[in-house]
Formats: sequence, C-alpha cells, structure tokens
Amino acid sequence: MKNFIFKLDYAVSKFFHNIYLWGGKFSNGLMELISLIAEAGILFLLIGLILVLFKRTRKIGGTILCAVAIGFVLTNVVLKNVIARTRPFGDIDSDFYKWWLDAGAVHEGGYSFPSGHTTATTAFSIALFLSLKKKYSWPILFLPILMASSRIYLMVHYFSDCIGGIIVGTTSALIAYWIVKLIYSSKIKFFVWCKEFDIFKSKKVKSAPQANIATQNTSNDNEFVYTPQQDEQKEDNKVVKKETKNTTDDNLLPK
Repeated sequence: MKNFIFKLDYAVSKFFHNIYLWGGKFSNGLMELISLIAEAGILFLLIGLILVLFKRTRKIGGTILCAVAIGFVLTNVVLKNVIARTRPFGDIDSDFYKWWLDAGAVHEGGYSFPSGHTTATTAFSIALFLSLKKKYSWPILFLPILMASSRIYLMVHYFSDCIGGIIVGTTSALIAYWIVKLIYSSKIKFFVWCKEFDIFKSKKVKSAPQANIATQNTSNDNEFVYTPQQDEQKEDNKVVKKETKNTTDDNLLPK
C-alpha cells in the first residue's frame, strides 16, 4: 500500500514539475500567489468574522469560522503530530528536492500530512456550499482543487497530503454545519441572544395607525370626491339663481 501511494505521489508531482518546465518563473509566481490565499487560514477567518457581524449572513459566517477552526485542530494539532510525515523536499537526494528548487524553494516548516492549506480551503468552500443555494455555490468547490495543485506544484506537499486535507476539510465543514444548525434550533438563552444580536441593526420606527389615518385624510383634502348630495346642491343653486333673476327683472319693469 505504501509503495502504491509513493508511486502515485511521484507521478502527480512529476506532472506538476512538467508544468514548471512549460511555464517557468511565471507559473512559480502564480502558484505562490494561489498558495498565499490560505496562509494560516487568516483570509477565511476574516471573511467569517465579517459575515458574523450581520444577522442575515451570521449563520454562514458561523459555519465558516467553526469549520476552519475544527480543520485547524484536526490537522495542525492532531494528525500532523501523530503521523509526522516529512515534507517532499526533506530528502536532498530525491527528485522531489530538485523539483522543489526549480519551483522556487518555498520553505515550509512542520510535518507534511495532511495539507493545512488544503484543509482550510476545503473547510471554507464546503461550509459556503452547504450554507448557500447550490445553484450558485457549486463553483466554489474548485477552490480546494486549485489550492491542492499549488501545494503539489511547489513541492511542499505530496498528492496524498492534499487528498487527506480535502477529506479532513470536508469532515470539518459537515461537523460545523451540524453544530450551527443545532445552535439555531436551540432555545437556550445564550444561543438565542447570539442569533438576535446585531451591532449594525437599524431600528425602524413604525408609525401608529392613527397617524397613518390622519396622513391619508390630509392627503385627500384637495382631491375631488363625487357624492349624490352634490347634484342636489347644484339644483338648489340653480333655483335660487332663477328666482333672483326674475325678481331683478320685475324691478326693472316700468310701473
């Protein structure tokens, strides 16, 4: 089994080294930039914190923060120290070391399995995918593949390290999604307060019904409204005018 995994890691790493032979320093810079996105998971944590501030996106932000945190603990605290796998460039007599020099010799400390960058990126992506509408969120699933590719290209991780990171990141996101969902269905006062708390909440002042009625009455003062009494009033006015005219004519006749 170990022999099969090593052959697979070697074949994939050689494939990415061929990309270097084609792209040269340009591909080195591009892969370093992609890898920088998930450095220590800081960008993903910042996005999660910003989303938590708003009530409408708080559930998504909480899922992201929880997923990245669980992934960090499982990867950097538990698995890396338990498995203690050296990085590809650790053996200076291997092809991995030569390929690492060609890829820019990016130095990474600690152990290799699983990939922390891939874990954080997967946890972030799956958390978003689970929280958003699937119709629009599926493109985010390409981000872990892109991150894993950059880590293999730079020869700081094996292919199997990145597969492990994808598995751990997916597991972390599923656990986080379940935890946040449980919190939102809970009736514990603290959790209810967390759901309702919003430092940017705008207070909307609702006008009283009487005020609305008064406003409507005021706005209708200048409007013409037909009523049957108006016709009667017009007829009365005509009779009065006719009588007044007859009286005037009688006065003008010679006596």
